[in-house]
Amino acid sequence: MFCITSFHLNLLGYILGFLGALIIFRYGIPNMIDTQGHNILAISQENPKEKTKIKRYRAMGRLGLGLVTFSFLLQFAGEIIGHQA
Repeated sequence: MFCITSFHLNLLGYILGFLGALIIFRYGIPNMIDTQGHNILAISQENPKEKTKIKRYRAMGRLGLGLVTFSFLLQFAGEIIGHQA
């Protein structure tokens, strides 16, 4: 029977946090609005490849943020369990 200890939770948290940080570094944090204040020229044509690329980058960025958040929760739980033992 495998017993999950605070060490295991912390280690898993570190690994997921590292992977999340790598994903965020590669794909960036998804922007919800234009923060640069640039005027964007609207073109009537759409590029399906660009739309797919934007969706992939946005999804991967959210995955990275989710992994970092989940890793924080795992490390926090590991600390709670470690102090109760």
